[in-house]
Amino acid sequence: MTSAAEIEQIKLSEERVLCRALRDFNIPKIVSEDLEIFMGLIGDLFPGVDIPRLRDPEFEDIIADVLRERNLQAEESFILKIVQLEELLQVRHSVMILGNAAVGKTMCWKMLAETYRRQGKKIMTPALNPKAVTTKELYGYIMPATREWKDGIFSTLMRDLASIQNTEPKWIVLDGDIDSLWIESLNTVMDDNKTLTLASNERIPLLPHMRLVFEIGNLTYATPATVSRAGILYINTSDVGWGPYATSWVEKRESSVERSQLTILFERYIPPCLDAIRKQFKTVCPLSEMSVVQTTCRLLDSLLLPPSRPKNAPKEAIEYFFVFALVWAVGGSMFRDQLVDYRLSFNKWWRSEFKTVPFPATGLVYDYMVECEPETGEPLWALWQKNVTKYQHNPEVSPFQTHVETVETYRLHYLMDRLVPAGHPVMLAGSAGSGKTVCIRSKLFQMPDDFRSATINLNFYTSTMQLQVNMDNYLEKKVGRKFGPPGTCRQIFHVDDLNMAEVDQYGTQAPITLLRQHRDYGFWYDREKMQIMEIGNVQFVGSLNPKAGSFEINPRYQWHFSVFSVDFPDDDALTHIYGSMLLGHFEKFPAPVTRIIPSVTEALMALHKRVTTTFLPTAIKFHYQFNLRDLTNITAGIMAAAPGQIKKPVTMVRLFMHEAARTYRDRLVSFTDVEVYDSFAKEEINKVFTLPEEELFAEPNIFSNFSLGIGDERYAPIPSIEKLQPLLNEALEQHNDVNAVMDLVLFQDAMEHVCRISRIIQSGDALLVGVGGSGKQSLARLAAFINGYDVFQITISSSYNMADFKLDLQQLYMKTGVKGTQVMFLFTDSQIVCEEFLVYINDILSSGFIADLFPPEEEEDIVNAMRSEVKQAGLLDSKENCMDFFIQKVKQNLHVVLGFSPVGSDFRVRARKFPGLVTCTTIDWFHPWPHDALVSVAHRFLNDMDLGDESVSEAVAQFMADANKMVDKAAIQYDQLERRKSYTTPKSFLELISLYRKLLHDRRHQINEQIERLEGGNIKLENTEKDVAELQEALKKQQIIVEERKKAADDLLVQVGKDQAIVEVKRKDAEVEAEKCGKVEAEVSKREAESRTELAKAEPAVAAAQAALNTLNKTNLVELRSFSKPAGEIVSVMSAVIILLSPPGTVPKDLGWKAAKSVMGSVPTFLNRLLNYDKENIHETNLQAAKKFTDDPNFTGSFIRSKSVAAAGICDWAKNVVVFYEIYRQVLPLRERAAEAAQALEAARRRYKAVMDGLNRLDRKLKSLTDQFEKATGDKNEVIRQAEATQNRLNLAERLVRGLSDEKVRWLDSVGQLRKRESTLVGDILITAAFISYSGPFNAAFRASLLEKWVARARELQIPLTEACDPLNLLTTDATIARWNNDKLPSDRVSLENAAIFSSCERWPLIIDPQLQGITWLKQREGARLKVMRLNQPKWLDHIERAVMDGTPVLIENLGESIDAVLNPLLGRNVFKKGRSLFVTLGDKQVEYDPNFKLYLQTKLPNPHYSPEIQAQTTLINFTVTETGLEDQLLARVVNEERPDLEAQKMELMRQQNEFKIQLQALEEELLQRLSDAPDDILSDTDLIENLERTKKTASEIKAKVIEAKKTELKINTAREQYRTVATRSSLMYFLLNSLDAIDPFYQFSLSAFITVFYRAIRNSEKAEDVAERVAILIDQLTFSIYAYAARGLFERHKLIFTSQLCFKILAKAGTLPHEEFDFLLRGTRIDADNPLSEWIPEPSWQAAAALSELDDFTKLCDDIQGSAKRWREWMSYEQPENEKLPQEWKNKTLLQQLCIIRALRPDRIQHAMRRYVCDVLGQKYIDAIPYIFTEVFKNTSASEPLFFILSPGVDPVKDVEALGKKKGFLVDNGKFKIVSLGQGQEPIAEKAILQMAKDGGWVLLQNLHLMKHWQHKLEKMMEEACVDTSHEDFRLFLSAEPNANPINAAVLPGILQWCIKITNEPPSGVEANMQRALGLFTPDIFEMCSKTNEFKSIMFSLVFFHAIVIERKKFGPIGWNVPYFFNNGDLTIS
Repeated sequence: MTSAAEIEQIKLSEERVLCRALRDFNIPKIVSEDLEIFMGLIGDLFPGVDIPRLRDPEFEDIIADVLRERNLQAEESFILKIVQLEELLQVRHSVMILGNAAVGKTMCWKMLAETYRRQGKKIMTPALNPKAVTTKELYGYIMPATREWKDGIFSTLMRDLASIQNTEPKWIVLDGDIDSLWIESLNTVMDDNKTLTLASNERIPLLPHMRLVFEIGNLTYATPATVSRAGILYINTSDVGWGPYATSWVEKRESSVERSQLTILFERYIPPCLDAIRKQFKTVCPLSEMSVVQTTCRLLDSLLLPPSRPKNAPKEAIEYFFVFALVWAVGGSMFRDQLVDYRLSFNKWWRSEFKTVPFPATGLVYDYMVECEPETGEPLWALWQKNVTKYQHNPEVSPFQTHVETVETYRLHYLMDRLVPAGHPVMLAGSAGSGKTVCIRSKLFQMPDDFRSATINLNFYTSTMQLQVNMDNYLEKKVGRKFGPPGTCRQIFHVDDLNMAEVDQYGTQAPITLLRQHRDYGFWYDREKMQIMEIGNVQFVGSLNPKAGSFEINPRYQWHFSVFSVDFPDDDALTHIYGSMLLGHFEKFPAPVTRIIPSVTEALMALHKRVTTTFLPTAIKFHYQFNLRDLTNITAGIMAAAPGQIKKPVTMVRLFMHEAARTYRDRLVSFTDVEVYDSFAKEEINKVFTLPEEELFAEPNIFSNFSLGIGDERYAPIPSIEKLQPLLNEALEQHNDVNAVMDLVLFQDAMEHVCRISRIIQSGDALLVGVGGSGKQSLARLAAFINGYDVFQITISSSYNMADFKLDLQQLYMKTGVKGTQVMFLFTDSQIVCEEFLVYINDILSSGFIADLFPPEEEEDIVNAMRSEVKQAGLLDSKENCMDFFIQKVKQNLHVVLGFSPVGSDFRVRARKFPGLVTCTTIDWFHPWPHDALVSVAHRFLNDMDLGDESVSEAVAQFMADANKMVDKAAIQYDQLERRKSYTTPKSFLELISLYRKLLHDRRHQINEQIERLEGGNIKLENTEKDVAELQEALKKQQIIVEERKKAADDLLVQVGKDQAIVEVKRKDAEVEAEKCGKVEAEVSKREAESRTELAKAEPAVAAAQAALNTLNKTNLVELRSFSKPAGEIVSVMSAVIILLSPPGTVPKDLGWKAAKSVMGSVPTFLNRLLNYDKENIHETNLQAAKKFTDDPNFTGSFIRSKSVAAAGICDWAKNVVVFYEIYRQVLPLRERAAEAAQALEAARRRYKAVMDGLNRLDRKLKSLTDQFEKATGDKNEVIRQAEATQNRLNLAERLVRGLSDEKVRWLDSVGQLRKRESTLVGDILITAAFISYSGPFNAAFRASLLEKWVARARELQIPLTEACDPLNLLTTDATIARWNNDKLPSDRVSLENAAIFSSCERWPLIIDPQLQGITWLKQREGARLKVMRLNQPKWLDHIERAVMDGTPVLIENLGESIDAVLNPLLGRNVFKKGRSLFVTLGDKQVEYDPNFKLYLQTKLPNPHYSPEIQAQTTLINFTVTETGLEDQLLARVVNEERPDLEAQKMELMRQQNEFKIQLQALEEELLQRLSDAPDDILSDTDLIENLERTKKTASEIKAKVIEAKKTELKINTAREQYRTVATRSSLMYFLLNSLDAIDPFYQFSLSAFITVFYRAIRNSEKAEDVAERVAILIDQLTFSIYAYAARGLFERHKLIFTSQLCFKILAKAGTLPHEEFDFLLRGTRIDADNPLSEWIPEPSWQAAAALSELDDFTKLCDDIQGSAKRWREWMSYEQPENEKLPQEWKNKTLLQQLCIIRALRPDRIQHAMRRYVCDVLGQKYIDAIPYIFTEVFKNTSASEPLFFILSPGVDPVKDVEALGKKKGFLVDNGKFKIVSLGQGQEPIAEKAILQMAKDGGWVLLQNLHLMKHWQHKLEKMMEEACVDTSHEDFRLFLSAEPNANPINAAVLPGILQWCIKITNEPPSGVEANMQRALGLFTPDIFEMCSKTNEFKSIMFSLVFFHAIVIERKKFGPIGWNVPYFFNNGDLTIS
């Protein structure tokens, strides 16, 4: 047995092993600051255990030897790190070496590898920076075109190493920043799998002897999973430090004197300097300690050698040079900001700190350099100034290329001379325009011939590939994989804007990684062959602006550079630079001019200083950065003058003022800034010059290169605007003769801009900044024409991309560089379809050189084309010289003009990414057109219009300008109050004028037509009245003739009568017989008719019975027969059928369902029996028995149909058969009597025939007498006919006059009104045009305000105007509105205004339509001919092209905030005529344009921000539903639910009224049209008059119906209004929800989804008979249901905001929210007041209480607090004062007033008090958390209502969905549940799943939607098609996404969010709420599953309570938990 001592020894041994393992394994990763804490923890765990580190002395000795051989110091700490790395590599196959820059990470693994080699191991250590290539290039990828696999660098490297057949160590060193894009792909390599799995399915193993070594700076973006897979070695800054580096450098010095001296100097100087840098100073870039020491050593390497230090120099000189080097290594990087100049601080500190080698007392330490006496070698401090070269003026050199050496540039060149030739990288850092680039380029230009240089500009989009290609252009292949510059030259790359490259989401700048890889390892990879390219003889110098881009660069790269700060030269230096240039240029000018040049220089310096201190950059005025470029621009402008034009000092000063204004003033963004500039510019000029002010400051002050005439390029002043105007008008006419016509109004401001642009493009590039439509492009084109330049502009197409842009630039470069053509390149921000276009633009502006613009073969062509010109210039025709010469020609001949809009952030962001846009251009800021310009333009276009007298025309022009300004002010207020953007532009002003002209012309024409028609109708009526009198006279004459003719006819008639008497006797006999026959026939007919009538009554019953049988089919009868226990009514139906089908006289006893099923036994037989039933023979017994059932009131088909469709048909059959038989048996006797009468009739007819034969013989005898009589009566009748015709005409005339007499009066009145309206049409149309042009984007309140202001201003200007001017009356009629309403347009005023604007605007309408009401109306209005499309659908442009040609209307729906640039010509209606046809350019095509084409645009975005350019091209119309409009709609919906009969009546009534209005208008138009079309003899057209009468009658009837309908409407509205409060509350709720997106973009709610919740709440509410009670129930139910619907999707931090808003809006709507108190609650107003109770009332609280005391109900508050200080102090000391009563009478105040007091005195408790207030006002349920029970949430979903999970940390909704799916049978295994985790390549899978499940039924869950922003547009379209009621009822769509870290940027499209029910699952606030939420996760079954229920519940309660506390502690930050743990429901359920 083992003894106790032995056991104790074993335990102790185990303890020591465990202690050592814990300590030695963790110490490598512990930072030095935490090491002491860690060791303390180890001591606590293992008290008394102290075990030394396990060492291998032999191995450590080898390491030390290796270090010494490499001239490194064998420091114990560094050896320890190497050993620790070795230990980690033994136990981990992945190791991360972590640490700051320059701490020895690389040397650590390199020295260990060298140690391995010393031990005989053939180790391989290939290295790679993973961020220097793309992820595809790293691992490999499948090429899209060929689908072939292309290997990656890492995969190739790992495969090659794994294939080597030995077990020697092999490390793959990954030296670069960690990010999830590449490190996650190595997870399977780093974990126990040790396998790299590629996308090609290849698996490459990491063999046991292989290791991954990561060298990284930090683990910021490494996941815990990644870190846990690797061993960590952290190298602290203190582990090695700068000392060993300095020691190693000193040891390399050959002289022992130097070594000893330098060792002392390092120890004396370096530590204080490094400590000062850390504590006192601010450097231009963050510097590591090693960087300072390194720069010092590099400088000393040069300074300690001749000629700087002669051989005879004493050893004291070493300290001089050391001090000099250290001053520049430390002080050279000091920064000067606006407050502190750290150079001065460093100078002061140095002088006080180090006095061994004192600097001269005067000046700064920077002013001196070290020189040694030539003879003695004694070191001296010499001023830099004496070495500065004097300036020699060269008139051939441009001021921009002139270099005037100063002390600053000389010393920077001096330092670069000491570093660059030795191959050391140098970096100059300073603000833009400080001269960094010029300094470096001038130095590189001076380098010896064996050095070559090239400048590379980095920008935001520079990639590693672009950078590498750029550098590869200067290199050639040497041997093998070695590359370098041609010959033996050394290539210096100047990398400008080193920090401008994009910083990716992981904090890396990709180009820097490539540069660092070359610096550290000397190679980069061939991107095609994936092989190493060893780059030799290449070095870098850099420059950066620390105030731009990423501000700094990767410290792991930066530490290699020697950094020097470049500041703006001081005043003396600037005066020297620009004074020298100006004096040199004006040396040969007249003496008076030359004498004032020093004063001009002085004024220039003073003005520049004033500008830089006054106009400071801000977020909006980011371009207010004034530097040396601006001074150079001014100087260059002054130097453009020739002696012939500048003869007097005044002219010289005015030239200076002009150039300064063009440089400074033209970039100012506001008139206020311009005024400030003008003021101090005048002040500074007057300080320097004593010249006559009236001459000096005379306006205008314009110098131009065409002032002496177009074509004369001499730069001279323009004497006056009157001289300038004809020059530019002439130029414009000439331009329009040879180019597309530009209809410009050249007012003064526009002419000045032309002069400015012309001035800029002569010698540089212009940046024109102004809103769209301000004339930038037109004025630039005119300026180019004046200078004789061609204009080039790219043409955007739907497929235009970088390749096309590159091709355009190639052609542009060839034209300007080879052909030498002067070209203005006009480029606007609307053409930036790809942001990378600006990469090339930036390169053109900065240097002109664009890498890889031309392929090699084209470059060779260019070189050959340039050779002759290069030779002529006296240069060697090498490729480099030829290409440089080509680029210079391009820069000389290519004049870039950029046109950008300042609106939004795009301009600012682009300028930050591409600094050349601002720094390399001259800015001309286009301010809004001045008022005078607006008036002038309006006058210009109104001149040819008849507006009355001249005063009215002037007033109209004035009004238009005023209206524009009013809208500008309204837009500012609109933005401030509603956060909505609206813009006016010059283009929209021109559109106003155009619209006014058109509307006025059209309305005048319309009124004249109406007047003509009305007057024509009246004329016809008047003529008819005249005809009445004439006809009456004619009728009298005709009556006399009629009487005469009648007498003659009567006489003849007497004679005929006598002869006829004899015949009559015989006729009477015949008539008697005929009468007898007739009576018999009548009797027969009567009886037959009676029989037919009675029988006809039965026919409907037969038909109904037959129809009922037709509704029956086998399926229905089988279904009926399958009923086991049908309703009693169905049994009754079948009982009646059984009786009828029973044998005659027999009534079965069994009439039950069993008997019925027996009768229906055979369905076909049963149907046949019914069809062939003998309905004319029913036995009385059966009939009476059946009637017992059929007489039942409920025995009807409509009633039975609710029970069964089949039973309903049988019921109708039975009932109708009985009805038929009862009628039939009554008809039978009648039919028998009718047959008997028919026989008697036959006999009577025979007798009658015999009598008639005799009578006919007598008639023939009488015929001769009758013929005579007829002739006599014919004459009489003709006369009568003529009289009757006259009478008829008279009657017609009287009817016409009488029928239209009231119309005549009304028409006369209408004519008068129309003429009156015509007199005010000028003003009415003016208001209407302004309303159409400007009011569309605004809401109702702003529209009303603008309209009121416009009308007031028009009256003030005495413009004719109707009394109640309303644009809606002019734009619509009742009939028009009725048609709109029929087309589903809401009837509120705003909707009517929108429709009116939409229908009347000239520009294409763009409707903001989040609720889709506008698009619904539009689609209904346009019908099937409307083509609907989206810009993201395939071949959308082809569809538009066809529509343009066919004249088909097109609707582009669901727009974003931008519109594809290819549509710009169509939006701007840039239509041109070609032959007889119209054309428009779409992309690269000219498409024939049909004038009938219409374009409509729509967006669902609730608050889009459209640029001024888009708003200028379109008419923006805000179709957002208004609260009043929505209230009316919801009222209709709630009434339809509660009283469908009432709402049906209302809707029918509205439809009728709309139809009445339409008909009335149509009838009146028809009436007038018929009158106007009537012939001259209107009385001859009887049909016309009768039609007129019918029309009039119909109109009268309709008017009567309208009156009746209005009475009915009043009654209906009274009943409907009882539900008004329900609609009001619901509308309020919707608009509250709609405003939540201001808090977070996830809070999007569509109107359709809201209405679904609205209906659900109504239907689920409790019923009540009393309307008032029912309304109260509805309000409560709706409010809470909508609240719950929204609250489920809100984050916890926002729920109180929501409930508070809800509470206050309800109170405000009810009028019970005091405005002043509520305002105080919101703002927490404070006023200055003495605080007598400062001991216990904080100052802010007392100030708030004082402000509150100014309200009426709080006047005594402060006095009462002082008077009862003790009680108030006690109340304020409560932990929860909101739950305590206020002291004194204040406890009786209202809840809101008490809340105000808490807001003032205890603002820390306002949230809790607010929660209590909401509880008191709304109820506890609005405060309690709504439990998250997924099953309950699911009940609200449907196929058309997707569910959206807003993810929170630690929340995974998949489990909930899967669990519910398992219960309902929707599983992944059975294919009814598809889960798609969205990512690259998952889109097709998701699309297929949605379509399949929508069709077949199933669930789809799309996770991480926020990762697929580009695909969301397609998903939204799919949801519109799939998430509809017609989809499978089992279809459900679930989505999940994380919110964006920046709430401003939406992670998901609003359209998707609006469609969905949104759910968050955050823990609620408070322990109780968390417990309730947690308990909701457990069903009752869980509580009952344990036999010991009570104990289980107790344990469960404890667990839930603990979980709630754990969750709640998170909100207390580090106090609650040191780490923000993601505890969630999963932890609870697992527990």
